[in-house]
Amino acid sequence: MPKVAVIIPLYNAAPFIRETLESVLGQSASDIEVVIVDDGSTDQGPAIVQEYQEKTTRVRLIPQKNAGPAQARNRGILATDSEYLAFLDSDDLWLPRKLERQLAFLEEHPEVALCYTDARVIDGEGRPLPHRERKFPLPVFHDPQEALEHLMLINFVVTSSVVLRRRILKESGLFSDKYLGAEDWDLWLRIARKGLISGIREPLCLYRYHEQGLSRRRSFLLLATYRLTERSLQWLSPDGSPHLKNKLRRRLALLASEVGKYYPGRQGLNWHLKAIRHLPYYPTVWLRLLRFLVKFGQP
Repeated sequence: MPKVAVIIPLYNAAPFIRETLESVLGQSASDIEVVIVDDGSTDQGPAIVQEYQEKTTRVRLIPQKNAGPAQARNRGILATDSEYLAFLDSDDLWLPRKLERQLAFLEEHPEVALCYTDARVIDGEGRPLPHRERKFPLPVFHDPQEALEHLMLINFVVTSSVVLRRRILKESGLFSDKYLGAEDWDLWLRIARKGLISGIREPLCLYRYHEQGLSRRRSFLLLATYRLTERSLQWLSPDGSPHLKNKLRRRLALLASEVGKYYPGRQGLNWHLKAIRHLPYYPTVWLRLLRFLVKFGQP
């Protein structure tokens, strides 16, 4: 049984999947299985994976009807039985010692359930995009509650950087389609409620940023972020941190007014009114409501 199963969901990523696979097979940690779940691709991506499958027993291709990346990852998880699971998107890349570094970290810190790393951002041609990278040091934690509270406010975990212990998924559950666009963040939050998440500040993977379809993805992500933030607020106990509760309420107000920009008419107005209910004394949400009414008129 390989020590690590690398799960890669594949959907129409023919221009990138070869380089992605090379970055995995070139890892200094070689006790791995690479499971690519083809999520109904219509390009040559699966054929490229089959080339690798014929060359090495470490690569396995699993086809399925299109169901989205969350279900593709779950299919890969359930098809393996390794001690550790690593996730990689079909267009992202790993630096050669990524897995080695993370496995050593997890062996040295048995209390850590999930290990992440920092990442560099590149475009479709592999050119660096430093202006898209985080402007603050990657947070790392020793206290589970501190990690959970930080994660409630921002998803600082890059999916392609994650290595986790399989056993934690028995407590947290698998990926869910409930929060479309933020399925990964949802799972990291559920894991952080059950165990410590921490990481390595060194950038050990390359995240590929695509402009295409960004507006549509952003609307899905905003809605999912609102719902996850709403759930996080519900998770806090009555005597929980007032400071964190206030931050979450402010975030809910801003998210609701941001979601409202994507909907004209009554639906958009309802989102702006929801923002005001969250934070009635916050000028920004009133200003956004005014702009909405000027743009669309009163529904």
